[in-house]
Amino acid sequence: MAHQYTDAVASHYAAYRPPLHELILMRVIGNQTRFCDGLDVGCGTGRSSVALAKYCERVCAVDPSESMLAAAIPHRSIRYHQGSAEAIPIPDRSIDVVTFAGSLSYANRLATLKELARVCRADASIVPYDFSMLIDDVLRPFGLADQSPDSTYDHRAVFSGVSAVVQVLADQERISLEIEPVNLAHVLLADERRYDAFAKLFGTTSPLTALASALAKGLDAGKQKTIEADLFYSLYRFDR
Repeated sequence: MAHQYTDAVASHYAAYRPPLHELILMRVIGNQTRFCDGLDVGCGTGRSSVALAKYCERVCAVDPSESMLAAAIPHRSIRYHQGSAEAIPIPDRSIDVVTFAGSLSYANRLATLKELARVCRADASIVPYDFSMLIDDVLRPFGLADQSPDSTYDHRAVFSGVSAVVQVLADQERISLEIEPVNLAHVLLADERRYDAFAKLFGTTSPLTALASALAKGLDAGKQKTIEADLFYSLYRFDR
């Protein structure tokens, strides 16, 4: 898993993320299930870890980025560690549920699965999920549409064809979100390519205020912008 984040980008990532981790885990795990030990791989600043903590007594959160971990959300049930999907710094057979929130696409999946087989208990659940904010219409007035690189990553088949695991669920859906302009600005700036583009556009190394003001134009005071998002989620269990 190799993705670099500057401290500035990590600060925007920590400041706001749309509440989609909670929504997706509710779809996959539901209200009634509880686990002892959870693992969140590619935890970033811990938004996904906090969402997982609702279902676990303890959560181990792992990320390769020092900047992200430095901005991670403190939580009594979460312990943060630097590591990767291919090298998880926890003991054998210690995990009941694993989540990958938009992080599995950066990993070597066969090496990751081998590592999961080591750290997971026999009946562990594996939940890879992701979401995509449909923001081209937001970016286009700034001349920045299509800034994100194309991806051939198949969200619905992340471990397909691998005999070690069984796919229990694979689904996707589109939802609408209401987001305040300043929070939408945080979302846009939580991407290094877009951060650099907006910094250049507004002529400042701290473009949050200018971007939030630009996004609020045309809106009544206190109004929010409507953004659509695609959700992708799967559930796997080991075939042991």
